[in-house]
Amino acid sequence: MGKTQNTKRKVTVKDSSKENAKNQKKKSRNSSKTIVVSSTSGMTSVTRKISAAALAKWKPLTHSSRKYCLQLMDYGIQMVMSRISDNMFKDVQSQLVSTRRSLSLKMEDRKGPVNKVKDYKNLSQTLIKLTEANKKLDEQLSILENAIKMEEILCTKMEEEFESMTTDPEETQLHPLLQQPFEKVDF
Repeated sequence: MGKTQNTKRKVTVKDSSKENAKNQKKKSRNSSKTIVVSSTSGMTSVTRKISAAALAKWKPLTHSSRKYCLQLMDYGIQMVMSRISDNMFKDVQSQLVSTRRSLSLKMEDRKGPVNKVKDYKNLSQTLIKLTEANKKLDEQLSILENAIKMEEILCTKMEEEFESMTTDPEETQLHPLLQQPFEKVDF
């Protein structure tokens, strides 16, 4: 693989007074500037519009955010490297290492939205705890659903027994007041 050269383009803009006035008019019309951010994962695509006011609130990425992103990149590199054949190993490894290095350098001066998560160290442990709690709640839900089914079965049996006692008033040994028809109540 050949080395890639970083080339920077120098763009010069010629502003005349007329062009400057036109630009000022355009800026005043487009004061509610928005940026569209798109991300695609699998089959879903998410598009968000970010206003200029929201962009103004962005701050440089915290050390923990940069560290977490680089840690994710390292995990990705390990996964890729575990599946690469021996004849391409060094080329792929050098490309991935250079990509990681450039990502690290670019993240130092990038800004991002203010994040409520201050420390990513406990994030995976929190996820594991929440997953376990979700499993326990699912088990409790299934137990309660089974209990409800059993109670419904018992209620229908009791209703059947009661109806069998009241079907023939002459053969039953119930008090005359209990032999009167009753109204069924649905819950």
